[in-house]
Amino acid sequence: MPTTREQQASWEARSTCLPPNLRKVKAAAAAKEWESTSAAPKMIDAQDTLQAAREMAPEVHSSARRPQGSITTSKSLDHRSNSNEAHVHVFKTSESLFEAFVDSKMKLVVQDEQLLGSKMSLEDKDRQLLHGEAKLAEKDKQLLEKETNLVEKDKQLSENETKLEEKDKQLSDSQTKLAAVEMQLVDSKLKLAAMDKQKISAVGLS
Repeated sequence: MPTTREQQASWEARSTCLPPNLRKVKAAAAAKEWESTSAAPKMIDAQDTLQAAREMAPEVHSSARRPQGSITTSKSLDHRSNSNEAHVHVFKTSESLFEAFVDSKMKLVVQDEQLLGSKMSLEDKDRQLLHGEAKLAEKDKQLLEKETNLVEKDKQLSENETKLEEKDKQLSDSQTKLAAVEMQLVDSKLKLAAMDKQKISAVGLS
């Protein structure tokens, strides 16, 4: 069952569009109803309420004959209509702004996904390049080791050639010495032959 505050709010909401005299009648009836629903209930004097309604009736009828209430109601309806249109316009504007905001956010999300995909593709290419550079570095290292080995072999060959040249020189010197000895032997033989010839000639003369 509604509480006293809820009943009062309901009466106030429904009585805002009524003429003043009719509001008084409803207020009196509401007061009687609230008294009946309190913690210590009281009997409602129906005769007093009916008498109050009869006393207020001429004023209510005269007020109803005046066009002021209808004009006020018409103005209130126009105001409500304009207010509703304004609310609808604000709602549509807010909805359009929200849709534009969501669209921009979705576009940003799509762009972020595209950028992320491009970034991942670039990172993959970077990894491939690094892997290729590592392979090239390994090959360069192997080539450098081979070149170092070749230089070492060239050095050894050069040393061997130097030794061979030294041996060739020693052989040449030995051959020169042998030729000189042979020349000396030939000279000695020639001298001995000349001496033998002189001896033979001397014996023949004697």
